[in-house]
Amino acid sequence: MKKIIAFLLLAITWYFAGVNRQPALMTAFVCFAIALAAGFILPRVMKYFLHPELPVKTSIAYKDTETEFSVLSENKAIFPINRYKLTLGMKYRFQDKYTVKKLNGSVSGKSTGQGASAAFYFSAPYSGLMDIELHRIRVYDYLSVFSSSKKLSGKSGEIIILPYPKDMKMIMPSFGAYSHLSYVDSSSDVKGEDLSEIRVIREYQHGDLTRHIHRNYSARTQKLWVKEYQKENDFIFDLLLDSSAVPSPGTDDLDAFYELAMSLLWSIMSFSAVVNVKWFDKTRGGLTETLISSRTEVEPLITRLLRTDIRCTPKELSGDEIRESMKKGMVVNTRLEWFFRDDIIYSFHKETIQTELRDMSFDLTGGGV
Repeated sequence: MKKIIAFLLLAITWYFAGVNRQPALMTAFVCFAIALAAGFILPRVMKYFLHPELPVKTSIAYKDTETEFSVLSENKAIFPINRYKLTLGMKYRFQDKYTVKKLNGSVSGKSTGQGASAAFYFSAPYSGLMDIELHRIRVYDYLSVFSSSKKLSGKSGEIIILPYPKDMKMIMPSFGAYSHLSYVDSSSDVKGEDLSEIRVIREYQHGDLTRHIHRNYSARTQKLWVKEYQKENDFIFDLLLDSSAVPSPGTDDLDAFYELAMSLLWSIMSFSAVVNVKWFDKTRGGLTETLISSRTEVEPLITRLLRTDIRCTPKELSGDEIRESMKKGMVVNTRLEWFFRDDIIYSFHKETIQTELRDMSFDLTGGGV
């Protein structure tokens, strides 16, 4: 529509300039024609100076939470770009088609030395891996009459969608090894705890004991650093994530399964316990296990699970392994049943699991829910 109006005004100016033989109108016609020609050429040139990029290749977001996502654009030309339109696609890795989004933005010239970001908000309904890809960018002239676009390639990244951890109300059993392990060396993320052997040096946090400050390193870096210690921990749980209970779990089944695993591990970590987590890895054709001993390790573990094909059949995951884990420690399965030492603690429902995790109390000493 803007093009039609622009050319109509140009024609009217040319007509009246010719009929009335007005030099001023003829000058206006020439200037208007030059402006339109410049507007036609400019976006075709400027699009090669505009380079959109994803700020990071991997981002983290939480499901059912409105999250801001930005795309950074750098203009390597001297002149600013008043308007551009970026087309991108987003999809879960299990989906075939992208959901298309369009962003409008502007960016100053090269002389400022800064780029500009265009942002949008999204909310993801499921836990999982989401791919994001920049498809095309369109640059407009200063009057937004003409535009030109170019296809983008190799501009892709991923967003890890995690369930937000819930602090479950739990009554824990007495200290002991509910595992095939008798004890392990572990660290604690509880501030100010006095342990025994140096594990790592980290930045000072409010509540840390001042005697743990690493004075030499703090003096060199002009920041306060403390020595984090490790201890021998005999409060250990085996946790088997049994993905064979539902033969072909759907997206909502796995989503609820990850929700339960995330909140359970997050809550157990508040008791300074260690959990030996085991799960089926289809690529390896068997069980994989890892130890976690602090809340900082929970999100990386759930991310690792999201990257793994954990689906299996009862033939692939031995019933003896499940019974052994259930006898000694914990089992959580894709039917959302939670077992501890041969007793079922609770059977969750995927439609209401978030409310159940947040509001219910669980007694692991034999008292039930």
